[in-house]
Amino acid sequence: MPKAVCVVYGGTSAERAVSVKSGTAVVAALTRLGYQVVSLDLQEHWAEQILAVKDDVDLLFNGLHGGIGEDGTLSAFCDAIGLKYTGSNMQASSLAMDKWKSKALFKQADIDVAKGKSYAPTELPDEAPFLPCIVKPTLEGSSIGIHLVEEASQWQTAKSDAQKFSAVLVEEYIKGREFAVPVYKNESLGVIEMIPNTDSFYTYEAKYAQGGSRHVVPAQIPADVSQRLQDMSAKAHMALGCAGISRSDFIWQEETNRIVVLETNTLPGLTETSLVPEVAEACLGWSFDDLIEKMIKEV
Repeated sequence: MPKAVCVVYGGTSAERAVSVKSGTAVVAALTRLGYQVVSLDLQEHWAEQILAVKDDVDLLFNGLHGGIGEDGTLSAFCDAIGLKYTGSNMQASSLAMDKWKSKALFKQADIDVAKGKSYAPTELPDEAPFLPCIVKPTLEGSSIGIHLVEEASQWQTAKSDAQKFSAVLVEEYIKGREFAVPVYKNESLGVIEMIPNTDSFYTYEAKYAQGGSRHVVPAQIPADVSQRLQDMSAKAHMALGCAGISRSDFIWQEETNRIVVLETNTLPGLTETSLVPEVAEACLGWSFDDLIEKMIKEV
């Protein structure tokens, strides 16, 4: 058992608010489990913050979402200073964070993806390249900055918002049921369905606001569909080279029986409304504390 764990959270990315919730929950769990905990709300000079406590801890629990925590920067830094950490290494984190690069790897692994195109913000066309489409930042998570464009008149608003980000992905909109599948040690933990209460797709508000969505776990779907989702999630995890826990998100179109992977998250949320803890408890009987301790012991 590590003598002390440094939990990092917060940061400066667009997903800061979610990360603060995750980090707070992880700190509480580790404290209940009897670990010594050093908690760091990372700021602009994050490297100095970590170096200041490096010699007092045995490993770092990465509770960041987006930014340096999820794009591989933090993993690379920890490798350079010889500090163990939870989650995926620099390469897997970087590939998963970039939705365009990860799509290419998914296709190579025979996992179906939505057709789409990557743009620099200044290269977005004056009109939607196709309709309906989803417009989203290539390097963000938690549905930050995402827009559904069903009519030509909606394009300018989506384009204007997209230009705030460094890279943009425009994909075909596939209407269907949405699922998430966590993977641990290259095996699926189970399948959960997310049913938004107010929106036509799983937005930031649906994900994190209380009452924003309804979750069904285990998902009530045919056994063969459940198995395909679990197989595809494991393949996605391994195609990217992920370690620890990842979560892949999917759309299932019942009328065509098509399953499309949306993305893989190397740092899935650990909040009171997060999907991975819910799946772990419902499908495997793991408490939140069990889950956190498994993530620690995996390092």
